[in-house]
Amino acid sequence: MWAPRTPSILLGLGDTAAAAPLLRRARATMPDERIALRAQFLLDLARGDRPGALAVADSARSRYPREESWYVSYSQ
Repeated sequence: MWAPRTPSILLGLGDTAAAAPLLRRARATMPDERIALRAQFLLDLARGDRPGALAVADSARSRYPREESWYVSYSQ
């Protein structure tokens, strides 16, 4: 039987207040920062913080150039 290596927490799409501290903690501890950056980007977009989302996207693009197409598709 398959089991995740780390605990998973499911949040509703409208529950951005609960997601923010979890994402900050994940960005500090996750071995795969790319996933945490994507989550932060989507959270900022969901909250209507477009400048914050674009800042996260710019940071991700500079660290992971192959990820640019993923951010472009959601930024438009």
